[in-house]
Amino acid sequence: VNYILKRPNCAGVFGGIELINERSTKKRLKKSKSYSFLDILMHDSELPAPTQLLRINIVREVGGYLNNLIIEDWYMWLKITQEGFTLDYIGTVCAKYRYHNNNTSKKYDLILEERLKIIDIFADEKNLSYAKGYAYLVAANDWVSVNKAKSLYFYKKYLFCNERKSILELFFKIKSFKYLFKFLVV
Repeated sequence: VNYILKRPNCAGVFGGIELINERSTKKRLKKSKSYSFLDILMHDSELPAPTQLLRINIVREVGGYLNNLIIEDWYMWLKITQEGFTLDYIGTVCAKYRYHNNNTSKKYDLILEERLKIIDIFADEKNLSYAKGYAYLVAANDWVSVNKAKSLYFYKKYLFCNERKSILELFFKIKSFKYLFKFLVV
C-alpha cells in the first residue's frame, strides 16, 4: 500500500507469487518494473493477477470491468494504462497460487480467443497485427509442453500474421528464441 501511495501515476501494484501444486512450491519473482499500455498489449509484462492491488477510483474512472470477458483483468489493465497510468511490479512475494489442471489459465484456446477479442477492442491499426502476433506466440508457449503440433501451429501464426515485419525479423526476436529453445527442450 505504501508503494502505491507514494506514486501518483501508479494505478496498481503487483508482486511475486509462490506457485503451489501437488508436488512442490516454487517462488516466481522478477525485478521491479513499471508497465505501460504498450508493454501490456504486447505481452511484455509480468503482472500476476492474484497479487493485484488497483486504485478503485481509477477503476471506476475508466468505466469498470466488462462482465462478458473471461480475462477481465487484462482488459482492465489495458483500460487503466491507456489513460497514461502505470501498473508496477514489485519483487516481493504477495500471494500463494495453487496451480492445477482446472485453472482457467490452463484453458489455452479459450484464453487465446479472449486475448484476441480484447486486442480488437484496444489495438489501433498500427499495433493490431503486432499484438495479435504476440498473442499467438504466448499461445505457442502455452501449448509447447502439452501439444507440440498445436504449439508449432500458433508459432507459425505468429510468424505470418504481421505484414509489417519480415518473417526473419520476427524469428530473430528474443521472445522467438525463448520459444524455440523451450520447444526443443521440452
